Amino acid sequence: MTSISDKQAYFFRVDRVLEETVAGTVMLFDPETGKYMKLNPSGKLLWSAIVGGSGVSLGQLTAELAASFRIGPQAAAEDVGRFVEALEAGGFIRSA
Repeated sequence: MTSISDKQAYFFRVDRVLEETVAGTVMLFDPETGKYMKLNPSGKLLWSAIVGGSGVSLGQLTAELAASFRIGPQAAAEDVGRFVEALEAGGFIRSA
């Protein structure tokens, strides 16, 4: 696992993770571990950025969150850091 303090890291969805939208809420599930995560609106935005391309950096995620939710860069960076840590701890993403 790459430390989120590594600004050069890019994040990718783990292939086995399943995603389902139920009543507008995105749910992630890892069938191998049984872990799941329910995403709030900002989590949904960040997850879409992670799965929508060929890897995404912390800086890109922070800029996306700040612009979409009109919050300052420091608050966005803190939120992104916590979200990425939770995704990595749950095994939903990997970094490179």
